[in-house]
Amino acid sequence: MSHRQKLKQLARILVGKHNGAAREVARERVRQSFDNDDYASAHLWTDVAEILRQIAGDRPVTRTAAR
Repeated sequence: MSHRQKLKQLARILVGKHNGAAREVARERVRQSFDNDDYASAHLWTDVAEILRQIAGDRPVTRTAAR
C-alpha cells in the first residue's frame, strides 16, 4: 500500500469515526503536533486534512498578492 493510499485510508477512518467533524479533528491534530514540535506528524495530519478537503469537494483557499 502506497503512502498516499494510507493517508486516504486514515481520512476515511476519521470520517467513519467523526463524520462531519473529521476535518476539524485533523486540523486539531495538526495544531497539537506543532505544539509538541512533532513536525513529521504535523505534516501527516496536514496531508490528511487536505485529502478530507478534496473528499468534501471544497475549493482551495486562494490568496491574492498584497498590493
